Amino acid sequence: MAESNSTAIPTRVKDLTGHVFGRWTVLHFAGLDKWKQATWLCRCDCGTETIVSAANLKAAHSTRCRKCNARSRFLDLSGKVFGRWTVVRYAGSTPNASWLCKCECGVEAVVAGAHLTRGNSTGCRRCSGVGVTTHGMSGSSEFRIWAAMLERCGNPRNKSYKRYGGRGIHVCDRWSHSFEAFYDDMGPRPSPKHSIDRYPDQNGDYEPGNCRWTTAKGQARNTRRNRYLTFNGETKLLLVWAEQLGISDKTLRTRIRDGWSVERALTTAVNSHLNGS
Repeated sequence: MAESNSTAIPTRVKDLTGHVFGRWTVLHFAGLDKWKQATWLCRCDCGTETIVSAANLKAAHSTRCRKCNARSRFLDLSGKVFGRWTVVRYAGSTPNASWLCKCECGVEAVVAGAHLTRGNSTGCRRCSGVGVTTHGMSGSSEFRIWAAMLERCGNPRNKSYKRYGGRGIHVCDRWSHSFEAFYDDMGPRPSPKHSIDRYPDQNGDYEPGNCRWTTAKGQARNTRRNRYLTFNGETKLLLVWAEQLGISDKTLRTRIRDGWSVERALTTAVNSHLNGS
């Protein structure tokens, strides 16, 4: 128990144990900070525990934990019902308030608060019939790509979420509410080798004007790991230089990583360094 780790209270410090400040309940003295001011371990009504200075408690500068502070900016939808959705709890800001919801069928998903209150989302995609009754393309590769895009940007349980929704990449409202709108904007997938790619802003959202169908090779050219090299007044992707010079991009990356100048990296034959070049 946290209470067992209390520190002896100096005689000059007023004991605040058990006092309530806003949503904080003081558990025990936590020591003096670097300014020799008293600090206290506090528990928020939501269960979160943290150390707060006595000055901030008394001046009401701190009345609740950060999570509750962020949540207080939005209308609390916990427990409310929207169609087939029942709101379970606040799920964070991405960038607007989002809520973990449970559909009547048992499916859970994170839904934007605005989508709930405006009636744009009333249940999971399966129960809402999205992609089944309106366009007949639920079995298409385009639909699977669209659904996967929504999952990695909107479901924290998805294994790819941290690389997409977790770092602030979202699906625009037009596409998140309608597969038909996505298909109208993107058109059919050119071939089984094509996938969706965010371009020209690889760190931008999935939205019209920033997405295209491209091959794995095109995806590689647009990766965050790629880089440009300038030689003889020309600036090109490292991959492009490698293709034009007949050098593998791995070899070229290794040379640059090992401190070779761009000129030496681009003009040295692949195995010439083994002969003393």
